[in-house]
Amino acid sequence: MRAQNNLPFINVETAENTLQQLRIRLIQFILILLFLTGIFFTLSFVVSGDNIFSGDNAVAPITIIVSLGLFFTVNRGYLIGITSVIVIAYIIALGVYLFVLFDDINLLFLILSLAAIAISLLLGRLNFWVFNGILLSIVVSVSLLTTLQETSLSQASVSSFLITLSFGLIPMTISGIARSFIAVLNHTANRAQRSLNVLVANADIGKNISEMESIDGLLTRSVETIHDRFGFYHVSLFLTDNDNRFSHLSASTGEVGKQMLARGHRLPIDSKSVVGRTTMAKDVIVVREAQFDTGQSYNELLPNTRSELGIPILDTQGVIGVIDIQSEQLDAFSPTEIEALQVIANQLATAIRNTRLFADKENTIRENQRLFIESETNLREIQRLNRQLTKQAWSDYLVPNRRIDGVTLSNDGFRNRADWSEEMVAASQKRRAITEDKDGKRTIAVPIELRGEVVGAIELETEQHKNPDDMVDMVRTISQNLGVSLDNARLFEESNEATAQEQQVSKIVSQYQSAESVDDLLRLTIKGLAETLGAEKASIRLGVVPDVAPFEGKTSDEGSAL
Repeated sequence: MRAQNNLPFINVETAENTLQQLRIRLIQFILILLFLTGIFFTLSFVVSGDNIFSGDNAVAPITIIVSLGLFFTVNRGYLIGITSVIVIAYIIALGVYLFVLFDDINLLFLILSLAAIAISLLLGRLNFWVFNGILLSIVVSVSLLTTLQETSLSQASVSSFLITLSFGLIPMTISGIARSFIAVLNHTANRAQRSLNVLVANADIGKNISEMESIDGLLTRSVETIHDRFGFYHVSLFLTDNDNRFSHLSASTGEVGKQMLARGHRLPIDSKSVVGRTTMAKDVIVVREAQFDTGQSYNELLPNTRSELGIPILDTQGVIGVIDIQSEQLDAFSPTEIEALQVIANQLATAIRNTRLFADKENTIRENQRLFIESETNLREIQRLNRQLTKQAWSDYLVPNRRIDGVTLSNDGFRNRADWSEEMVAASQKRRAITEDKDGKRTIAVPIELRGEVVGAIELETEQHKNPDDMVDMVRTISQNLGVSLDNARLFEESNEATAQEQQVSKIVSQYQSAESVDDLLRLTIKGLAETLGAEKASIRLGVVPDVAPFEGKTSDEGSAL
């Protein structure tokens, strides 16, 4: 049997296959001996001039034909069991025939010894005892017959019979020794096979971990590897939840496993199941068939379970899972296999821990990315609002009735006005410095930006021989500082204006204390507002609002007026 899937380079032969190959070689060896024996007797008959097909002589050519036919049958791997029975029966019959023909008990015992070895190697337990019974009856019968032939009935000696019988039991002894040797060999081969399965399973799972793409795929391949390599009845893997209340089935083998996974099978951690006991004990739990009748929980979908094994998957924080293994044999779990399965559980614990850490790291990265994108969006919104507020604030500040919206320096001095030149407009629209040489002069225009919004521009005209890069850098630095300073100055002016308005309001309200009537209050208010705001006309009307047509710009004649 060749190793499956992951390690195709390992050639794994089972003990049964090895024993079967040994049986085939032994049968072929016996058939060759029979063939050569038939050839020997046939040639002897031909040399002596006897007819090889007459009477007892026909046994020789029949032996040649039968042995040759059986040899080719066995060589093709056909009818091994039937051929074994035929070969042994033929050897016994041949021994009896030669004993009758030559009356040589030593030859009979020699052939029976060969038959005994063949019986121990080729036959199963039932046929082994049947043919050994036949050998025993032949040995007893021949021993008794030989003893009676050597002495008269009255002189028959029991000791002579026992001596002959003891020699006759040599084939039986050989058969028992050979059988014991085969049993030990088979047991040793099985242990070697199991040990090799342990190594291959560990190598398989280690390779699965190194090639792991997902934790679900790793767990599924791991339970299948354990099931196939060790030949267990059923293998499942449970993982505990974060609340340490239930063990959830995460991977399982066979159709039963598919059914349990489909129904979301889970077990309470404090249950009497092997999984629950293993989780609570944090140690290996082995349960035999007899214990299922004493309150031990079992799975009704797996009625053939005779023993069950729980292997904890331990992490630094405790049990994170359990490998549940069920077998149809009563004593299925050897100490070597349990140790190997513990090694596998440790490998899986490391893989699960690393996978969970990787998943947590990925979640953290995704959350950080989400927060970064959200912060970027908020920052862009804040920047947009800042630009909008800055633009609105300067639009309100630079109203047409402002005394100054710029300043120009020329040969005749300063003047409080500056028009937008083409260079200024270009620099403001492109948000970068503009340099233009014309008529021996160099014009430099740089936008004045404040919180991403252009609030003005600076334009200089210089001689061309000066370094333009140095000039642009200097003007750009000045424009950046100017933008901040202009905004501070604007805020200071607006603050002063607000303070002046508050003072005027306080002055008007303070005059209310000297009023002696409603008419005085109305007159003080109208006069104060007109003087403060420079209004040419103002009025206050008291009373209930009449139900009239909408306001059309006409001034009422009623009420107090200034």
